[in-house]
Amino acid sequence: KVPFILLERGRYMTSDSRRLAILTTREIDELYGLPRFTDDERRLSFDLSTTEREAVASMHVGTAIHFVLQLGYFKAKRQFFVYRIEVVCDDLRYVLQRHFPERDLAFVKALSKGTCLEQHQLILRLFDYRRCDTRSTETLVNKVRRIAMLSTQPINDLARIPAVPGESTHRCAGVHRLAESSKPGGDR
Repeated sequence: KVPFILLERGRYMTSDSRRLAILTTREIDELYGLPRFTDDERRLSFDLSTTEREAVASMHVGTAIHFVLQLGYFKAKRQFFVYRIEVVCDDLRYVLQRHFPERDLAFVKALSKGTCLEQHQLILRLFDYRRCDTRSTETLVNKVRRIAMLSTQPINDLARIPAVPGESTHRCAGVHRLAESSKPGGDR
């Protein structure tokens, strides 16, 4: 077993740590942090297909705004985010201007955890993803271990393992979670 850890934002390893840090804080933020869009990326990520527009039309406006935001983030990073409204203001303004011009930023309120989880499930269905089962997670843990042992540039390699080869696509636990679970004595 190879002990390693991926640092979470705001955490730093001390010089006396016996663990190997394979990603810098900046690299972790690039992989797992909220997307930082250019104007072109924002247009692309928050553009809606016909199916996505139909899903949005079936929701209350306040819920639909968050759905479009999470959908755009999922398109960019294939993961979900917990965010504060003040942190995502630029993206919210764009979503409002593009899809809900009758509303302004003052209208947007935080969603309940249950509503967020329902939106995540809908987004996963729209992209034909499913949550990882135990076997798929174990396969990914083993793959992460091999990459960590063999790769000179793990950031590039870890970003390329969103699904288990030979199976349908998955929405799996973040690689940092897999890395934590692969440590000796770590959670599974």
